[in-house]
Amino acid sequence: MLNALPYSDIFPELIIQIHKALGYCHDKYKRGEEISDSDEELREIFSPLYKRYKQSGLNQHLIQGFNKKEIPRLVKVTLNAFYEAKFASRGLKATVLPSPLQIIYHTLTVPSEPQSAAYSFVVCRSMLLYFLNLHPRHPDLEFINGSFNIFSEPQIINSLSSFKKHVDIQARWPDSRLKPSSYASRIHYLNGHIMAMKTITYLWFRDDNSVSWFCDLDDFKRIKEVYCSPEHYNFRLSGRYSSPPDSSEVVNWIFGLPIPIPSADILFYGGLKKTFSSGLVMSLHGNPGVGKTSIALSLAAALSPFNTTCVYLTFEEDPEDLRIRLETLTPDYLKDLSIYSGTTDIDEHSNGTSDWFNPFKLTSELTIEEFTEVLQFLINDIRNQSQHVNYGDDVIPAICPLLIVVDNVNEFFSHTELDRKKYNEAEKFIRTCQKMGAIVALIAAENIPEKVNLDYMVDVSIGLKQDGIDDQREKPVRVLQLIKTRHQISRQGSHVFHLSGSDGFRISPQVPSQLDKKEKIKKLLADKEDTIQVLNILRNNQKPEFEKFLSIRSNSQILIHGYGSSGKAGFGLKLLLSPLVNDDLIPSDGKYVFDLIKQKKNKVLIVSFLYPDDYYQVLYKRIQKQLFDIYGNYDKSKSSLVVKAFYPGYLTPEDFVSKIVKMLDEANLEGEPYTGILLDGLHNIFLQFRYLQNSDMVWPLLYSILSRYRLTVVTTFTNFSINESLGQSIAEKRIPHHNPEDFMLMQQGQMPFLHGLVKDVDYYFLLEEVIPEASKEDKKYWLSVKTSPDTPPSNFLEWDRQKLIFKSSEEPNKVLSIES
Repeated sequence: MLNALPYSDIFPELIIQIHKALGYCHDKYKRGEEISDSDEELREIFSPLYKRYKQSGLNQHLIQGFNKKEIPRLVKVTLNAFYEAKFASRGLKATVLPSPLQIIYHTLTVPSEPQSAAYSFVVCRSMLLYFLNLHPRHPDLEFINGSFNIFSEPQIINSLSSFKKHVDIQARWPDSRLKPSSYASRIHYLNGHIMAMKTITYLWFRDDNSVSWFCDLDDFKRIKEVYCSPEHYNFRLSGRYSSPPDSSEVVNWIFGLPIPIPSADILFYGGLKKTFSSGLVMSLHGNPGVGKTSIALSLAAALSPFNTTCVYLTFEEDPEDLRIRLETLTPDYLKDLSIYSGTTDIDEHSNGTSDWFNPFKLTSELTIEEFTEVLQFLINDIRNQSQHVNYGDDVIPAICPLLIVVDNVNEFFSHTELDRKKYNEAEKFIRTCQKMGAIVALIAAENIPEKVNLDYMVDVSIGLKQDGIDDQREKPVRVLQLIKTRHQISRQGSHVFHLSGSDGFRISPQVPSQLDKKEKIKKLLADKEDTIQVLNILRNNQKPEFEKFLSIRSNSQILIHGYGSSGKAGFGLKLLLSPLVNDDLIPSDGKYVFDLIKQKKNKVLIVSFLYPDDYYQVLYKRIQKQLFDIYGNYDKSKSSLVVKAFYPGYLTPEDFVSKIVKMLDEANLEGEPYTGILLDGLHNIFLQFRYLQNSDMVWPLLYSILSRYRLTVVTTFTNFSINESLGQSIAEKRIPHHNPEDFMLMQQGQMPFLHGLVKDVDYYFLLEEVIPEASKEDKKYWLSVKTSPDTPPSNFLEWDRQKLIFKSSEEPNKVLSIES
């Protein structure tokens, strides 16, 4: 039986379409023409995929937007990759394209489920190995006749060392004098394309003729020469990266098994690397009820699209109960993909069981010696029925043919005294497991690994526990402790995990690990080319006028601060929704003179600790109307808003950051990245979000992560005081007249604000109420600039918080009741 890779049936057709689309984009870009995502010709290139799946109900993420009213996701992802390559190579004279494999990798990933990238990565990696006639060393290769060459880790590491030397001198890589068919050239191009899939490198072409040669891929038979051609294109590090990835991480990508579980790629640096025998033994231990069995079943479901057979051996549960639990732990999204075969079959002869999940209940009288003999028999049987992937004349081994779960190994050790003989039996048992060419998961009670030194014997050791379970006032938190990975680097430590309903098993890594994943990406500086003019448009007598106050650079870090309610959220949202334009503008009849034909899209994410979604949607509609009145030809369809509101409770820092990063990555996979993010009401963290309040270091780590995205980041923070009396002025409220204990409490509540200042914001605005000189005057709110990359203006702007407009400016000496 042939073991087809995930999506291998549509890969050849899709890669030809993407080559053609990139060629089309390059030709239009070279002629100086705008490439619109509503381009009908670009849409038509991908239409065959829509015809394939429009009636099936499967793989809807591939054909999303192909109805007449929407823009196809495939078009958006392609254009986003094309322009991101141009952005990453700004200032360099070169013809640059993203790798088509990068676009396929993103397209085949379900946007709302980033862990599904494991399936798309495997097919892209496997097809690349096929193009280059290469394959990692594997024990089954001696039984297979193939035309590929074998490589090992030292060849990959030496090639990456060559790449880093070229990066240091800012040169293209590899050397164009290499013959395309040479072993060294193919290893270099393997590394180059693997990194290009991750957007770390881009393809640099000699000239337009080389681009045409590369993109004109009408026949899949040409694919092998196209993907290793030093005479036509090379690789260079993306301008978005400060340095190449560590060699050990690239080794994990090439040799490892990507785990399709949320955030497993962070813990295992992209892949779980097996031993030389292609086996791996994992210990999963913890107290009763922590979720050991559920995690093993979730892993079985996640690996099944790789055609991985699961043999589940249990001393405890009935096989039928395991099948039912497996069904409930399988994520809903997976059931809607063509790569998933399900856990049950309709066929009456199937006995209600799919061919990839095979549970068996063991007798408690079975000794470890007898069980080892059973495993040895399984090894021989697996060798005889080894599954492979077949592409014409080339056959390669399956990525992970077998998962064996032993639940639980306590039965072998809990009823007898442990002597030297028992230790020897345990060591033999582990060695047998390691030779099986399978992933073997050993489920044990908390005390068993320590009792028999299991953690020393196995390749991967994972401990599970629950914090807060003994206190009725706490919300229990499940913690996964990655203790050991013998054959690879990993992000060891304690990470939060969840097991619930249709979402299945998911991990929220510790915040430093989430930042660590992005450490090679450069922090983006504020952009001088595109600016936000919201502070240069005032309204007097309800007519827009121009007055030069301050132009705000895009991709900047902005803090809006002050005492009391002054409309900070409205100001922040208006700032993020205003169109990006050039700073060289002149006033004309109360309006800016500029061309909005090329109006860029603004997509804003609001992370709120203050108001619900409805509040921001009302502001959004009002601001859109104002922008249309000001600019005339402002296109409302080119702005959008997404609100993620958090409510008081036991939100952990790990979950908080994971949710935000997931939303940002999901937008990238949709082909419509966010351009701005508003963190509104950080003062509400105080007393209402206990875990966040006690982990104030989450804020600098979060800001550091956000600086790796092309985002304008706006933070609002409101100070408040206690023990204040009626009629106090703003200045009086700033004086800490309460007792020392209260003062320390207030200081703790201001930690997010202090971190915002320390992180070196580009713009720091103070927005506060002005005390009227006469009691009959209405309240006024004034904006002053405390910090700016350019010289901050010394005057103030009056802000109408009800109408969401700036009306006039005043010199400081005319605003007597506000203190700067």
